[in-house]
Amino acid sequence: MTNPKHWQQDDPWWQRNRISFDQVAELYDTYRPSYPAELVQFVVSASRMPADARILEIGCGTGIATRLFAAPGYSMVCIEPGANLAALAQKQLEADQQVSIEVSTFEDWAEDGQVFDLVLSAQAFHWVSKDIAYAKSARILRPSGYLALVWNVAPDPKGPICEAMQNIYARYWPSSNIESISYLELADRRAQEIAKSGYFQPPQIGIFPWSETYTAERYLGLLSTYSDHIALDPKQREKLYFAIADLIESHGGQIEKPYVAYAYVAQKR
Repeated sequence: MTNPKHWQQDDPWWQRNRISFDQVAELYDTYRPSYPAELVQFVVSASRMPADARILEIGCGTGIATRLFAAPGYSMVCIEPGANLAALAQKQLEADQQVSIEVSTFEDWAEDGQVFDLVLSAQAFHWVSKDIAYAKSARILRPSGYLALVWNVAPDPKGPICEAMQNIYARYWPSSNIESISYLELADRRAQEIAKSGYFQPPQIGIFPWSETYTAERYLGLLSTYSDHIALDPKQREKLYFAIADLIESHGGQIEKPYVAYAYVAQKR
């Protein structure tokens, strides 16, 4: 499994790239994957959410996960630091009167005494300062409330096309900083971090393998929503993308990308 390195939160790269997605809001909404229905069911069951539950979502993006959790009728307050992303989320969720979206970082968001049954973050919690993330999440939860952290990650694929893809990156982006880790090791690492925060019980973990098929156009659209690819020099990115597109077209015009969707659900201590 390849995953971005763990960036230090005083790192200029981290500070800059945590909001880079707002530059590509339309692409993000179009190409970023959703989550399996089983994951949503797991979170709802593991967190014992009542029918009238209130959810705070950290980093809602364009509302990809929000739509799934709003569907049962839960009341949601969604925080998103990117104004363009938030605007798209508002458009996507305009029919859901129980959902409100606020433009703010979680660090700067004013609690105003609000209390929630669930704090949810999909694909975003690692962009929040750890000095604030767990403590503030616990503070706004009711005594028996839960934290639910969700990610889609890509396991190490196998086969000739995957090896060819790795060779392309080695040629056109040799300095790409990628960490290889098994999905079980990743699950254990994040579970330990939640428990070691001191604010939450050891989490229940749901692991849901799934896959999606991409044409060259859709795959390049997906890559264009990754913070490290956004930050690439445009000329370098153009060469990289051209080679990737050529590879996909030479293998029948599409590839299947495996994912593993994780949900970590931890009760407040």
